[in-house]
Amino acid sequence: MRIIVYGAGAVGCVIGGYLHNAGYSVILVGSKANVEIISKNGLQINGIKGEFNIRLPVVDTIEAIDFKKGDIIFLTMKTFDTKAALEKISKKAYGLNTVCFQNAVRNEALAAEKFDSVYGGIVFFGAKYLEPGIIIHTAEDNLGIGRYPDGVDEFVNDLCEMLTAAGFTATPYPNIMAVKWSKLFRNLSNALFGITGMSILEGLKYEAPRMMMANILKTILRL
Repeated sequence: MRIIVYGAGAVGCVIGGYLHNAGYSVILVGSKANVEIISKNGLQINGIKGEFNIRLPVVDTIEAIDFKKGDIIFLTMKTFDTKAALEKISKKAYGLNTVCFQNAVRNEALAAEKFDSVYGGIVFFGAKYLEPGIIIHTAEDNLGIGRYPDGVDEFVNDLCEMLTAAGFTATPYPNIMAVKWSKLFRNLSNALFGITGMSILEGLKYEAPRMMMANILKTILRL
């Protein structure tokens, strides 16, 4: 069994890097610049869990991978890149379990058009792509997984065990899409912070921005 992390930016590198460090077979698929540096110098992850230089397989195109039965695909690219990525994967890897570790709420539906076995993943940790080959893990280590559109099965539980072994706090969610919608609504506060110039910590600390965001969410939910 191998884990193919397609979209090796900040989130993909942290998930894939820690899984590889825990002894799992991982292949990263990322940009050419990122792949060149990782191939030469290793993947550098610094942050809340320490400093790691991780040597692992990495390619800059999904066509370079000869998929095998039992492989798992993690989608970690931006939503606007998902459709094109799925077109490439579905020609080579139909029938494999596919997990959407992405923000937004449309990726799973797109994946379900190409694959029968789709899972939603939600990321509750912070990571920053500093430069090619160097990632900063800034906060938390929480992940969530559930079958799409709903349910928890043996694969979800097995994946949670793997992620826990890699140092994450992994939670199975029977209704993963409800959790992802909840995060999407909460992320609307980022717009408020951007407009006002407040940091996230300031926005959470003071009552006025918290109440403003609560009122915005109430209005949205009535629409």
